[in-house]
Amino acid sequence: MLQELKGYLLILIVVMSSGCSTKYTKEPTIEKSYDMTTTSDHFIFIDNEGIMRDVNNKKIFKHEQSIKDIFKKFDSLKKIDNDLSIVIYIHGGLNKFDDTINRVENTYKRILANKQYPIFISWESGPLTNYSDHLFAIRNGERDLLKAIPSSPFILIEDALRSIARIPASSWNIIGGQTNVSISILTDEEKNAYKSEYRIDNNTSMHVHSDSQSTGHDFFDFATIINPTKFVTAPFIDGLGKGAWRSMLRRSDLILHSQEAYEGKGENGGKTAAYDFLDRLNKEYHDTNKTLIGHSMGTIVANNILIRFPDLNFNTVVYMAAACKIKDLEQSVVPWLKKDDNRTFYNLTLNPYRDINENSFYDFFPRGSLLVWIDDFLEDVNSFEDRTAGYWFNIVRSAEVVFPKDIRNQVHLTKFGIKDCSPQNHGEFDDFTFWKQNFWLNNESEIKSIIQNKQYCQTY
Repeated sequence: MLQELKGYLLILIVVMSSGCSTKYTKEPTIEKSYDMTTTSDHFIFIDNEGIMRDVNNKKIFKHEQSIKDIFKKFDSLKKIDNDLSIVIYIHGGLNKFDDTINRVENTYKRILANKQYPIFISWESGPLTNYSDHLFAIRNGERDLLKAIPSSPFILIEDALRSIARIPASSWNIIGGQTNVSISILTDEEKNAYKSEYRIDNNTSMHVHSDSQSTGHDFFDFATIINPTKFVTAPFIDGLGKGAWRSMLRRSDLILHSQEAYEGKGENGGKTAAYDFLDRLNKEYHDTNKTLIGHSMGTIVANNILIRFPDLNFNTVVYMAAACKIKDLEQSVVPWLKKDDNRTFYNLTLNPYRDINENSFYDFFPRGSLLVWIDDFLEDVNSFEDRTAGYWFNIVRSAEVVFPKDIRNQVHLTKFGIKDCSPQNHGEFDDFTFWKQNFWLNNESEIKSIIQNKQYCQTY
């Protein structure tokens, strides 16, 4: 994905969010009775106006029939196998429309083969459109071209001045923050995280699935760290990226209710196709096992779902590299867990040193995954709980505060290792069997099976 960004300043601005790359190489064996759906039966795409689009990227202004068709196909398969469950997946930012379609096409049969009916709730988060919305379309959280277009030169100047003002801070982040992992002495952050992990694993009922603490670093991890180009690119990303980030946050809020809800049409007038799907799921499918999976910014959407639909009885919620704030888990996931002690929450993270060291183009950009960038400069972090929940050093230090004692046995914290066949970068989680419990548990047998079959993983 990052190769597509090279040389484009506007895309460089929004490179902070997760991408999509599909590495599946082989069709699964699927029972003939299950082979009766197409991509459109698993795909709900919401554009930046809250309107559903079909697999050909055409707008569907009246989405009711499309939602009925999805449930009709699920009901048909449910009659064949009453144990058929539903798994809902929500992707993160920096996904173009073609990316979202490819993900569905490359995975829905594999998920069906596992006797799960997948629904991909997708949204418009392509790299070029986020900053352009910030510059030319959005003012005070609303799409208002009459205000936005005349003021766009001033917004651009403001962003440019911010970039200049952020030169000292971004430079210090490169010197003091980007290089500290090359020093063998542990930082306070690392020490505190290791203490917390040991205490949680040995003295609480929370489940910790953690590989070794090794940084996995070698010469090539640091050979380009002194690249001086990042001193130029860092202020631009720092200063201009905030607007693009805010634009994506706004879009994540529009997945359930479009702007029309706030333009006099009220709640019913602004309900999107995703909302109507979830509403029917909530009212009619109480006995169906349901799993909610969010990746990166998709966890922000998942939080909104848990809050808007408090009675939707998901059995399992899985967050992968969560870009949501730690405090948001307290407001959404914790109440959901408290309602039923049979519910389970999985929080999956990269090895923290992969988050810290994620880089591209031989260190032309500042190091760090989206989560590191959010904590460092994209978001206003006023307290520890404003940090991202998908970064291991954050969640492991805050887990005892976030999750009360009575629900800790329902919580799983998984940290992947540094190895050839587990997620190594922020955007790689959906290159794996993200719908399987063995993956959520970082099960070694699952990893070995993946390597042997060469279906879900290639060497990165």
